[in-house]
Amino acid sequence: MKIVADKAIPHARRFFSTLGDVTLLDSRDITPATIGDADCLLVRSVTRVDRTLLRGSRLKCVATNSSGTDHVDLDYLNARAIPLFDAKGCNANAVAEYVLSCLFVLSEQHGVELQGKSVGIIGCGHVGARLRHLLHTVGVETRVYDPFIKDENDYFIFRDLDSVLSSDVITLHVPLTTTGEYPTAQMVGRNFLGRLKTDVIFINTARGGVVNEQDLIEFARQNRMSHLLLDVWDNEPYIDDELFGLATLATPHIAGYSAAARLNATRLVYEQVCGWFDINPTADAGILFPGESAELNLSGFERATDAIRTAVLASYDVRSDCAALTGLRDIEPDKRGAFFASLRVEYPFRREFPALRVVLSDNQGLLGDKLSSLGFSIKTSSE
Repeated sequence: MKIVADKAIPHARRFFSTLGDVTLLDSRDITPATIGDADCLLVRSVTRVDRTLLRGSRLKCVATNSSGTDHVDLDYLNARAIPLFDAKGCNANAVAEYVLSCLFVLSEQHGVELQGKSVGIIGCGHVGARLRHLLHTVGVETRVYDPFIKDENDYFIFRDLDSVLSSDVITLHVPLTTTGEYPTAQMVGRNFLGRLKTDVIFINTARGGVVNEQDLIEFARQNRMSHLLLDVWDNEPYIDDELFGLATLATPHIAGYSAAARLNATRLVYEQVCGWFDINPTADAGILFPGESAELNLSGFERATDAIRTAVLASYDVRSDCAALTGLRDIEPDKRGAFFASLRVEYPFRREFPALRVVLSDNQGLLGDKLSSLGFSIKTSSE
C-alpha cells in the first residue's frame, strides 16, 4: 500500500509504515500530482479534500487527523465510494482542560470567580460532555443546548436556547455544518449575540466559521465588560487583526493539541484504516508516549477552589499559548499566516491532567476526590 501523509501529523510514519510505504509531505505539497498513485491519504484540517484534489487519483480511503470534517467534501467522497476516517473524540479531554484553564486564568487576572456563575454549553458531544463533567466537579452550574441529543440522555438537563444564552459563560462545542435542520455556519451572529449578557464570557474552541466575526467585533465594541476567549478563527491562518485585539485570551487553534490527543488522533485513524483493509493493527501506541509524571504538593491548601486552580494551571496554563500568538503583532502582514500556521505545526509537548500527580495530606480526602474526578493522579503524603 502507498500512503501519503501530512508530515505534521504526529507518529504518522511510525503507525502507517506497518501498512506500506509512507510519504510525508508538507500540507502545501499535498496536490493532485503528489497523491495520484496513493492508496491512502492522511491529512489535517488545513487540507481541503475535494474534487480538485482527488480527481484522477486512485485513492481507496482518506483519513483526517481531526475531529471536524468541514474541510472534506463528503458528497464527492461518497460518490466515488471512498470512505473517510476521522478522529472524533480524540481531543475531548484536551479541549475541556483548555476551557477550564481559560476560566481559571480569567479568575486570576480579572477577578472573575467561577463560583456562582452559570456556563452555557452549546453542543454536548464528546467535548461538551467532558467539559460539563469537569465544571460539575468544581461546583459550577451548567446549562446545555444540543437539539440532537436532548431526548436521548434523560440524565442530562437540556434547555431551550434562550435559557442557555442567558448564562454568564457561553462556550461553543459544535461542528461546522451548512446543511440539515440545525446548521451551525455563522450561527453566532447579531441575533445570537443580542441575547447574551453584556458582560458575558464568550469562548469558541469549535470552528471559526461558526461565528460571524464582524458581528462579534461589534458586540465586543459595544460591551466592554464582556470577555472573548478565542482559539479558532474564520479564514485561518489569516486571522482578523481587530478581533484578535479585542480578545481577552487568544490562541492559534491549539485547544485540542495535547500530546495525548494528537497521539490518540493518529492511533484512531490508523485503527480505522486497518479495519477497512482487514489488517490487524500492530503499531503500539503505548511505547510512543513518555510516561514520566510531574508531582505537585497541595497539602498546604485550605480552600479547595484555590487548590484546584493551582493544579489545573500547573498542568496547563493557557497563557503560554496566548503569549506565543502575541508575536503576530511583530510580524509583517504578508507573513502572519505562515507564523500562525507555524505555531500549530511546531506546538510544544503538552500533557493532560492525568500526567500530574498531586500530593495531599491524609485529611484532604474530599479535595482528593474532586481532583481525581478531574483526572489528576492522587498521592497522600503518608504514602
